[in-house]
Amino acid sequence: MTHVRTRNGGATRRRPLFMAGAAVASLTLVLTACSSGGSSATSAPAESAPAESAPAASAPAESVDFASYIGNPDPALCAGREYTFGYNTFSDTEEFAANLWNGIQEVANQIGCVTVNKLSDNVDPATAVANAKIFAEQKVDGALLFNVLDAAGPGQVQVLQQAGIPAVSIVVDSPDETFVTNDDLADGEKAGQALGQAYLDSGKTGEVYALIGRFDGQGKTGKARMDGLVKGLTETVPGLKVEQFETKADPPTAQAGAAAALGKIPAGATILVSGINDGIANAMFQGVKQAKREKDTLVLPIGAVNPGGLQFICQNPEYVGGLGFFPENWPKYMLPALIARIQGAELEHKYVVPTEIIARDKINEFYPDFKCDK
Repeated sequence: MTHVRTRNGGATRRRPLFMAGAAVASLTLVLTACSSGGSSATSAPAESAPAESAPAASAPAESVDFASYIGNPDPALCAGREYTFGYNTFSDTEEFAANLWNGIQEVANQIGCVTVNKLSDNVDPATAVANAKIFAEQKVDGALLFNVLDAAGPGQVQVLQQAGIPAVSIVVDSPDETFVTNDDLADGEKAGQALGQAYLDSGKTGEVYALIGRFDGQGKTGKARMDGLVKGLTETVPGLKVEQFETKADPPTAQAGAAAALGKIPAGATILVSGINDGIANAMFQGVKQAKREKDTLVLPIGAVNPGGLQFICQNPEYVGGLGFFPENWPKYMLPALIARIQGAELEHKYVVPTEIIARDKINEFYPDFKCDK
């Protein structure tokens, strides 16, 4: 378990982090844009006492417009209270998850009144439910849920609702809980349009194929993203032919699938490559390189997560850019929304985090400290 502690009023104090239990294996993000790599912070152990009683929603403080702080966290959110949250993540080490956890720590530090207890379910629905039971035993004020499989959400929410604990979920929508997410259909379409436009701008001629690595096993979010991608591409590129296959969010499967699909694409045709996330798109590109067809290829992944996803873009001239999901920004919506729920504020069910296309030559406009390891 990992605890982050900050306090409201005066100087902000943040306690060290610690990890307990067996190490969780590095995973491929099946939500969003995730590439391989990433790390989580560790240091000396610190104690963190759970709340003494079950949380109870109170009427919103009249002086605080909680909804206005969703996406714009501020210490005024605290409304004179301190909060303990449980955070369930699907991985401690996957790059998107690591960036999001860093964002949670930064927002907690910024507003100064939040303690976050982190547990990982390692993409196992039964463990996700067990983690929710731990949060209920700790009598946390609220829960942040980062699941990547539809099957993980209902059991967790049932446990939390029975305990009277409000939740904010991301990626997997949970009925009756606030949902922070990207717009997968629109984002996929945006990525497809950008990749298609890069092809039109390249001056390439002749037959053109799209090579698409899907992960429909994730559920409706993954399917919507890739359906949007195909829509954006086919509407942008006249005469485009599409070869798409299921990757199971597994890089070796993605590389093998790309190699097999290339056998259906005539020699000399232009190949437009994209996948469900950074790691999958890169695995597909490795299959293209193995077949020695990279000179005919343009790549645009979905995710562009810092630093791994950005490194793929900067290191390979075949990459025209990526669709940036900016996981470090999601907690700016998650934590304020959960505080608002606890205070009894009426919220919309869904809040959408903005995404943007990151062109290959514009990376430092979004991440000024990023350095390309060429």
